[in-house]
Parts: sequence; C-alpha cells; structure tokens
Amino acid sequence: VTVNPEAIKAYLIERPALALLGKDVVSLVDGNTEQDGNKEIAGRFDGQTYLFASVEHKTKFEQDPGRYIPALAGCSLVAYKSTGKLVPGSISFRATTPDRLYLFASEDEKKAFESNK
Repeated sequence: VTVNPEAIKAYLIERPALALLGKDVVSLVDGNTEQDGNKEIAGRFDGQTYLFASVEHKTKFEQDPGRYIPALAGCSLVAYKSTGKLVPGSISFRATTPDRLYLFASEDEKKAFESNK
C-alpha cells in the first residue's frame, strides 16, 4: 500500500493525543488482551501518549516502539487500499502479526486483512 505523505501528516495533527483509548499497547500486541494503562506509567511517541499497565511493558515499548505502534498511524489499511481515505481503526477490530499491530474500522475489514495479509 502506497500512502500519501500529506494525508498522513494531516491525519496525525487531528488524531487524539491519548493513544488507543488508554489501553496498554504491549498487552494488545503481545497478549491480544485489552488492559487499561496506568496514567502514572506513561510514555510519548510520535505525538501521542501511551499508557502502560506495568513498568515492564513501558520498557518493552521503549526498546522497540515500531513493533507496538499501530500500522498506518492507527488507520485501516483495508479502507485505505479500497478508498484511498484514512479511516481511523478501532482496537475492537485489531489484528496482530509478530511484528505489528493493525487496526480496522469494522469486523469485515479485519476479516479481509486476515484472509489476505
């Protein structure tokens, strides 16, 4: 998927400052579970604040943030590929690979991705 850099730049300005609704991204990727992050254990990356459930999770994130931050700034790859528009994804419709977190806008998009990664 080829992404328009100007579209991404505009989206990054508008997205929420709190990443992933405050859920711990390491729990989402490594355990595929939604665990609330702790405001006392926070870190910033690429203009967003990430909350973590433990200091260990924050350390893992800091050692390899690229593994944990959502692909395409949290937008749905499936929607972008089919429409050319950046559509915010949801942690409710997520898929993980060993090295990346993907968010989608619907269950159908998630299934489309999983059938043809």
